[in-house]
Parts: sequence; structure tokens; C-alpha cells
Amino acid sequence: MKTNLFTTKRIALYGLGIALFVAIGCVAPIPIPNTTAHIDLGYTVMAVFAYLYGGIPGLIVGAGGRFMEDMILYGSIGSPGWLIASACMGLFTGMTFDATKKLSNKKIAIVLNVLAILVINAIFLIGLAPFVSSLWNGVPYVAKLPSGISAFLCNCIAIIVLGMPIGMLLEKKKVYL
Repeated sequence: MKTNLFTTKRIALYGLGIALFVAIGCVAPIPIPNTTAHIDLGYTVMAVFAYLYGGIPGLIVGAGGRFMEDMILYGSIGSPGWLIASACMGLFTGMTFDATKKLSNKKIAIVLNVLAILVINAIFLIGLAPFVSSLWNGVPYVAKLPSGISAFLCNCIAIIVLGMPIGMLLEKKKVYL
């Protein structure tokens, strides 16, 4: 059965996801000692939506949340690379979750999800986002690489340690539309 992604309830749900991404990301960043990096818990919300609803909702919440959070905190979108990376992470993370839910062995599904999240985040946070940001700001890629590596580490924690288990728990309790 194919569900309609753009019913009134779903659009309202995506708006709620974006609002949660922004609220949690702006209010509760967890700083990493001795760095300028922080764990953005907004990505936990994106992962929960990607787990429960799939790739397109993950994309909408990831891109919308990143855009709104950047507008609130910085007054602009910053580099479009980080926005594109957040959208792609939501999409591919949701697609991965959908694919592994069909597996009968849940332990293998969890391992595959973790490996896929690591690869997805590496591609988009170490590769794409710093590259686009370096082009956007006219600086060498290596100057933006440390921020990509710290974002990779922090977002993997938010998605793997928090987002995926919360999504699994909510799915088990049937707490979704």
C-alpha cells in the first residue's frame, strides 16, 4: 500500500518535525570540549522522522530544519553545501531505514543501518558540504575539512546513538501516523 506523502496531516507533521529540529537544535546544542563543534540534536529529530516515515520526510525535516536553524542562528543559510548535505542525509538515511526494516534479523539490520549512516554522513559531511562551502567562500577545501570532520562525528552521535533508538522505540509503540 502506497501512502500519500502530502496529505494535510503529513504536511502538518513535517512542519512539526522542522519546528522540533530547530527548537532542539537551537536550545540544546551539546558542546564538544576544546573545539568549536557541538552535537546538534536537531539531527536526532531528522533521524526519527526518517526512521518512522522514510526518505522524503527525512529530506523535508533535514533540509527545512537546517535552513530554519541557520536563519535563526546566523541570519542566512551560510553555505548551501550544509543545507544540501542535511537534505541528502535525511533522504538516504530514510531510504536505508526503509530497506533494512524488511530484514528478518534485527541485529543485522541495526549493523547495516549504522554502517550506512557512517557512509552517508562521511560522503555528505566530509565530502560534499566542505567542498561546496570552500567554493562558496572562496577558500581551499582543506580549510573547511575540519568543520566537516567534526560535523561528521557529532551528527553520527546524534543519529546513531539517539535518533535511531528513539525511532525504533516509537515504531514499536506504534506512535506515528
